[in-house]
Amino acid sequence: MKIRFFSIMTALFVLLTFTSNSMSQDLQDDPQQDDFYDGVKVKPEKILPKDVYVLDIAFSPDGNHLAVVGDFGILLYDTRIVDKPIKIEENTGIVRSVAFSPDGKVIASALLHGTIRLLDSNTGELIQTINARTRKEDKKLLIIGVSCSPDGNTIISRHNGQVDKTIRLWDIDTGKLLRTLSGHTRRISGMAFCPESKIIASGSYDHTVHLWDADTGKLLHILSGHTRFVYSVAFSPDGRVIVSGSSDKTLRLWDVNTGYLLHSLTNEAIHSANSVAYSPDGGTIASYDGFVIFLWDVKTGKILRKFRERYRVTGGMKVVFSPDSRTIASLGYNEVNLWNVNPGRHLRTLISGNKNVPSLKVIESKSN
Repeated sequence: MKIRFFSIMTALFVLLTFTSNSMSQDLQDDPQQDDFYDGVKVKPEKILPKDVYVLDIAFSPDGNHLAVVGDFGILLYDTRIVDKPIKIEENTGIVRSVAFSPDGKVIASALLHGTIRLLDSNTGELIQTINARTRKEDKKLLIIGVSCSPDGNTIISRHNGQVDKTIRLWDIDTGKLLRTLSGHTRRISGMAFCPESKIIASGSYDHTVHLWDADTGKLLHILSGHTRFVYSVAFSPDGRVIVSGSSDKTLRLWDVNTGYLLHSLTNEAIHSANSVAYSPDGGTIASYDGFVIFLWDVKTGKILRKFRERYRVTGGMKVVFSPDSRTIASLGYNEVNLWNVNPGRHLRTLISGNKNVPSLKVIESKSN
């Protein structure tokens, strides 16, 4: 009898897990998902029922605001005060990614169903719509990432790997396609613009990082060494070094000019490096594996501090520094948290689609 009961409970657990994963995938793949909510200013708990998906975050260049996006649209939080977010309304569909222009006046949002919308960050007014599905073969194209060039003239996008393994460059004023960067053999999972030069980095499931000339589209270097998926890439503030995070449990630092490997960072506590970020002051690298946010000292390669997060079940996963390097925003387990970098403490949870979840804490690293 006990054996039969155990078998039934095991089967039920497997069924529930499969159903949950299927619902998550269906929601992320549904390009027609509506995201409108009434009201200009709304409370997070009124906007987010339990089963929504938070998919990306981005700090404004002045650090005063944090954009949060998902299947509910775009919310803009003032990071200086505990207040209601501003709802940016000019979006329909699942917003998969978000980025600010360098001057902070424009918000670029990537809609899953193949369009990039440029919005006035102050008014929410639609400035430009870029349609990535201009060709017959782009019918099933999904945009899963967007970023803005340091000069504010170009938008780059990455896409679902089953259909497209390229990065596309778009003119921010005209919305026209400038060029396409082709070379990866599997899905592109991360990309970044170099802050000091016109170089684009892309990380891929093909285990490599590619460095591209943004003006010509020429492939400059292929950085090989990771043994599993490369999930995320980020440039140092001076543009001389790029860090890549991988599911092989390492962070690798590369020389941008030569393509040579400089350092490899790892620790037995790391499960993966799904998101990486360089602090604007150049002294610290943050990595996030779905369980813990690690802060690394760039000079020594040692872990300075660990922020205990909750395990990510749904939504996106990301960690970003504020422009003054004093605050970290993290996206995981379907919620967004703000952390003080030094001495290290949880400041507050901005938004959450979860209920009855365990508490967050900071773990000081004593021996790394």
